Amino acid sequence: MISTIGNSTTVGDWLGLLEKSDKDAFAYYAKNATSDIESYLFARFLKPSYKGSIADLTAWTQEKYPKEDLRKIRELSNTFQDQPTILALLEDAGLVVWSTLEREEKS
Repeated sequence: MISTIGNSTTVGDWLGLLEKSDKDAFAYYAKNATSDIESYLFARFLKPSYKGSIADLTAWTQEKYPKEDLRKIRELSNTFQDQPTILALLEDAGLVVWSTLEREEKS
């Protein structure tokens, strides 16, 4: 997958500088974080701290651990507010996404 968000190689280069335990901890955190900003802050506290951009970290995260953008479902729900059948389908889709995320967190 080619990323247009940022340069994911800066994160890969930084990960190569970390001790294995810190690298594994960051990878686990990035996989399970709900926000790229959370991962960015976590990375800034490791030694050596991550000096790259949030955009680069977002690109790396999307390549390694793609996540659904739940805001899209919310936007669609707002668009179809007057159409109860479509709105119900979107709510069901949202529940599927949440249950999938929850299942992934437990595994």
